[in-house]
Amino acid sequence: MKNSKNGLMYGLFFFYLIVVVWIILFKMQFYFSDLPHMRSINLIPFEASIRVGGRIDYSEIIGNFLIFVPFGFFLEFLWQKKHTFLKLCSCILFSVVLEAFQFFFSIGATDITDVLMNSFGGISGLTFTKILYFTCRNHVKLTIFLHYFVIFCSVVCSFFLFLLVFFNI
Repeated sequence: MKNSKNGLMYGLFFFYLIVVVWIILFKMQFYFSDLPHMRSINLIPFEASIRVGGRIDYSEIIGNFLIFVPFGFFLEFLWQKKHTFLKLCSCILFSVVLEAFQFFFSIGATDITDVLMNSFGGISGLTFTKILYFTCRNHVKLTIFLHYFVIFCSVVCSFFLFLLVFFNI
C-alpha cells in the first residue's frame, strides 16, 4: 500500500514538474512559434518588477513564489530520508536551471527576482512541511491527510489547467 501511495505521489510530482516547465519555459503556449524570441538578463533584484510611475507589480513576484511552494512540499514529502541541505539546493538549482534555459533558448527574460522568489517558494514549502511533521504527534495520520490533500489540489489545478487549455485553443 505504501509503495502505491509513493508511486502516486511521484506521478503527481512529475505532473507538477511538467506543468511548471510549461508555464515558466513555454509561457503556456502550444507552439514554439508563439513563444517570445528574446534574450535578456536582469541581475538587479526586483528592478524589472517596477512599472511606470515607480509602482511594483506584485502579481509576478507572488506567482513565482506560489508556483514553487509545491516543489518544496514534494521534496520534503518524497525525500524524507535525504538531508535538508540537498533539498534546499534542489529548490535553488531547479529555479536556476529554468531561468538559464530561458536565456540559452531565447524564450524569455532571465531575471534574478524570479530565481529568488522561486527558491524562496520552494524553501517555504520545505519549511511548512517540516513544521507540520514536527508539530504533529501522529505522523501516519498526517501523511494520509497530506496524500489526500495533494490529490485534491492536483485535481483542482488540473481542472483549471484543462479550462485554460480548452478555452485558449
